[in-house]
Amino acid sequence: MTKTRDTHFHKLVKKLINTERTQLLKSVLEPLNPVEIANILLQLNLQHQLIVLENLDR
Repeated sequence: MTKTRDTHFHKLVKKLINTERTQLLKSVLEPLNPVEIANILLQLNLQHQLIVLENLDR
């Protein structure tokens, strides 16, 4: 069985962005692989995508 994450993860990311919790956002994104981050980005609007990209330490 494969390990899957919640498909509504982008909602959590969006909420963290809206409440300006960037440290928590970084810690949420850290364990994710690039494909999972890309899937989250596809579900966000451009403004939120840019904030996520700014907070990636990769």
